[in-house]
Amino acid sequence: MKILILIFSLAACIFVFIYHINQDFVSHNAYFFHSSQLKTHNQPKEIWTNPRALPRSL
Repeated sequence: MKILILIFSLAACIFVFIYHINQDFVSHNAYFFHSSQLKTHNQPKEIWTNPRALPRSL
């Protein structure tokens, strides 16, 4: 029974990890595809030229 709980918790950790990576990827892609959304956020102009200028916490 303990092994089952261990496997379940490990799977949950992996799922959460992958989910967070996925969310980060999707939010960064959305920034490039929705340029009209960028203008509403009043972000600096360098975001279009420099992807590293994007804020990490979206």
